[in-house]
Amino acid sequence: MYPAVIHGQRYVFVDTPGFNDPAPTRTDLDIFLEILVWFRAMSPYCDLAGILYVHDITAARNPASTETNLNMLKELCGEEFFPNVTILTTKWSMVASAAIYKSENTQRQFEATP
Repeated sequence: MYPAVIHGQRYVFVDTPGFNDPAPTRTDLDIFLEILVWFRAMSPYCDLAGILYVHDITAARNPASTETNLNMLKELCGEEFFPNVTILTTKWSMVASAAIYKSENTQRQFEATP
């Protein structure tokens, strides 16, 4: 947890485990339940203002996997909350010029997700 004050408002940023964990003993369902338990435990003490979904643009994930991750996120927070989700893509400087087109397509898929 990372506390911050922005324009006089107090926030706490929480770095949660990501889906598609490479550890074979940890499934997406395990991660989903872990995040859900944390939300339930913290809900009496704070409100969830938003979610920053960070995606490594260089990750070799197929579109179906990305779609599964976003669907799990929708299930976790509810579709009515989804306008409070911001999707960030990182590591653009590591993308080779020949692969930029593919990475831009991934970016467009995120932007098209309702």
